[in-house]
Formats: sequence, C-alpha cells, structure tokens
Amino acid sequence: MRTCQWCQLDTIKEPTSVSWVFLCNKCYHTIYVDYYRSIFTPEEFRKNIDVVKAIHEIHEKKKNEIELNKECYICTKGFTCTTENKYKTLCNDCYKKYCLPFRGKATAAEMADIIKQAKKMREATFSTNLPNDESVDTGNQE
Repeated sequence: MRTCQWCQLDTIKEPTSVSWVFLCNKCYHTIYVDYYRSIFTPEEFRKNIDVVKAIHEIHEKKKNEIELNKECYICTKGFTCTTENKYKTLCNDCYKKYCLPFRGKATAAEMADIIKQAKKMREATFSTNLPNDESVDTGNQE
C-alpha cells in the first residue's frame, strides 16, 4: 500500500508494480484530470508535483479572494460575495427575512417560489406607495 503523493492521506490500492499510479482516485480526478492533464503528462506531473502543488494552493487562495458585485433579486440593492459563494442571489438581509425561516422546511423549488413571491410582494408594496401619476426617479438626467 502506498499513499497518494498529492493529499498524503488516501492509500493507493494498486500493487507497487503499477508505478504510474501515484495519486488516489479522488486526487486523480479532481486535481490531475480537471486541471493538469492538458498541461502535463503523468510522468511530468509526478516529477514536478511539489511545484504544481504550491502553485495550485496559491491559485485556490486567490480564486476565493475575488469579490463579485451582485444585485439582490428581491430588494435590488447591491451586495458582494466571493467566488466561493457566487451562487447567492439575495443579500444577507433578504436571506434572513425571506429564506431563513423556511430553512430545512422547504425544497429548493419551493424556496425559488418563495423568493419570487417575496419579490412580487416587494414590487407591489413599492408601486402602491407612489403617489398617483408619478414615476420612480431613477436619477437619470436624460
């Protein structure tokens, strides 16, 4: 039994005679195949694994530090999130108000409906608060 040269945790169950197997199944697919197969041959990857590992760690840290500016689906206020949680569509306030009470009690499809209903409710409230024949001032001077 040998240990994976990438994660150092998993053991490789292949016999020692199969020398080209130096990564566990998980690392082979999530690291080598997904990122480096088009760049390195298995032997080149094995020879330079320490350098590749260091570069990979730096890249992963930087990837998670990038901030995205998004608009909340309900209140339309801007909010920031990292690439790690780029799936977010709601700001923290709207998430707490509209989604958190239903956490664990509703499916993803039901949550999508709740969010749509909350947006419609907010738009209806916003449009009924306007005086008659007045439009929303968007700040455009055109």
